Amino acid sequence: MSPRLWNLGPLLLGVCVFVPAAAAQVAGSGLTLTVTTTNAKATFQGPDLVGFTNIATGESYLKSAATLPLMNLEINGTPSNSLNASGWSTSTQSGTTVGTFTMTDSVRTITLTVSVDPVSQEIVLDLAGKASQTGVSAAYWGIDGLDLSAGHMVVPESSGIVIDQTHSQVGSNMQYPYDWMAQMAVYETAMGSMIVYSTDSTYSFKQLRVASHSNPTIDLSFATQANGPWNAQTAVTSTEWRLKAFAGDWRTAAGVYRDWLAANRPPVSNANHPWVNNIQTVVQVQTMDTSVLASLPNDVTPSKTLLYLVNWRLAAYDNNYPDYTPAAGVVAYVAQAHALGFKVMLHTDLVGVTPSNSDFSSVQQWQIKDPQNLGLIGWLWSSPTSTPNRFAWIDPAASEFRQLLITRLGAAVSAVQPDALHLDVSAPMFNDGNGPIEGMTFP
Repeated sequence: MSPRLWNLGPLLLGVCVFVPAAAAQVAGSGLTLTVTTTNAKATFQGPDLVGFTNIATGESYLKSAATLPLMNLEINGTPSNSLNASGWSTSTQSGTTVGTFTMTDSVRTITLTVSVDPVSQEIVLDLAGKASQTGVSAAYWGIDGLDLSAGHMVVPESSGIVIDQTHSQVGSNMQYPYDWMAQMAVYETAMGSMIVYSTDSTYSFKQLRVASHSNPTIDLSFATQANGPWNAQTAVTSTEWRLKAFAGDWRTAAGVYRDWLAANRPPVSNANHPWVNNIQTVVQVQTMDTSVLASLPNDVTPSKTLLYLVNWRLAAYDNNYPDYTPAAGVVAYVAQAHALGFKVMLHTDLVGVTPSNSDFSSVQQWQIKDPQNLGLIGWLWSSPTSTPNRFAWIDPAASEFRQLLITRLGAAVSAVQPDALHLDVSAPMFNDGNGPIEGMTFP
């Protein structure tokens, strides 16, 4: 019996090693696809996710399915007929079972594939769409009936929001990376959480749309946009999304995206500017009053305080960009602030150029445009042209504009010697109707 026992050991060891991968199942039957991982069980009805159970907690996060599928390929004009589908099909690709669902009409084709990552046990969705005519703007897939009576969504939109029964955000259309700051969202309950995130390292423009077909639930549509101008586009490139369930709060789930982001887009180190880590207070300074500056150490610790100079230019606030000529007394003010131990930051505008400024003609061709109607975009752009603080937003993908900005800011930095620059309008990023410039989009 001894030889049998020795042979059985390696066999059992092999079974133990592959249990996680074997636990993943993707099974399709008609319009239904069931996906089981070690952490979740998901059910798709047609292309929409209509059931999701957290295996660790036993909680079901989705309550009801919408009448019509959320998945769609948006195209300008009215499609000739509705999208049709024959059902889920499954195939084996590199040893992994993949479910595929395709919807078509006479013009459009949109395809969703679903599989399981055997290592992370994440449910992996891949979405792509194309059309035989131009005008394609976005492709999206959906989650139906997310239960707000049992939990809430945590979304990195406008510095962070919570979607719950009181603040359902129905009708919202969050734009990545304009105000939806990270391509992820987390659903959290009292016992567990679920993350939805994209591993798109090209950072394509996306949307998170919130609707509702039945209270107290919401329907979520995750869209990938075509690059502008949409009147020239016939496809939305393939985009990967992932889902995973956890026992733990939203921070546990969000850690997955945080780790992915750190690996794919490492944060810039503050090693060359260690003072940044010591700042505890930011004081907004509107006027260069040195008597006020002299008394400020009575209220704050200078070495831990950043003075944010808003009106430091010769031009009035938000006027005559990109003229960064310092006003009289600014150089002396900053020197005194430094002598007292303060750090100083100057207000600037990353994309602003005023039409009346002599630099405008050289960069005018790269003013940002709406991707659908190609309308020009800027601050107070619909106001009368005589409005002093009306200015164009220029796409920084254009190298000529970047060099202009560096030249104008460089002269100011040399003269004033600030410690930092505040780049206003640097958080919003636009799907520019000009299309990629020199091979680059806005982000």
